[in-house]
Amino acid sequence: QFLNILTENSLLIAHNADYDFRFLIKYFYYIDEIVRDTSFMSAKALFYNFDLKKNINIKIKCSLRMINMPLSKFPKCFFTKEEQKKYKKEIIPYDLYNSTNIKNKYVDIDYALKYIQNESDKNEFVNNINSWGLNINGRFNIIEYSKIYCEMDCVLLMKGYNIFRQWMLEITELDINEIISLASLADKFLINKGCYDDIYQLAGVPQVFIMKCVVGGRTMCRGNETITCG
Repeated sequence: QFLNILTENSLLIAHNADYDFRFLIKYFYYIDEIVRDTSFMSAKALFYNFDLKKNINIKIKCSLRMINMPLSKFPKCFFTKEEQKKYKKEIIPYDLYNSTNIKNKYVDIDYALKYIQNESDKNEFVNNINSWGLNINGRFNIIEYSKIYCEMDCVLLMKGYNIFRQWMLEITELDINEIISLASLADKFLINKGCYDDIYQLAGVPQVFIMKCVVGGRTMCRGNETITCG
């Protein structure tokens, strides 16, 4: 149903898109995935819309590769304190969603609270049920709750992503919609600034040979402490 509402070539963005992509992949053909070190980066595919009798070009982008933080950190990063009241990562008791409860749909609120440990999260969870109009004599529809939860996740990602995109357009003059990862963004920015001028670019056998000299990775300080320089 979701794919059928797409009438033109579309860019679909999801945080940790590998998970979302697996639900959609069976509806696609001519799939071209980009995976690095087992991590899903992006994919291109065709979807045939039978209602319109036309092919739709689909591009799926993993926003986590560009904005390397969980959605729960988006509000503090991208929004003012006032906006954070409206755009925030909501609470959902994931373990509540087993086959039995999903089949029953309606669950006692007190029973659901057993799946939430933090007291402040419990209060926010109950407030959500009430403010979303789901409280029916102490019970609520867990399917409807998860639907609203997911919709608000999408809004949070969309707002944060668009703000970050605007920042990068202003700072780097590059559109992150056309770039797969933060590393690629930095690389393109450095190229545009001339940082690689007069430097040879290698490929093939020479590159593989020279890469044998490269040793590196994350350097950990004593006590696994993070130290910011500059």
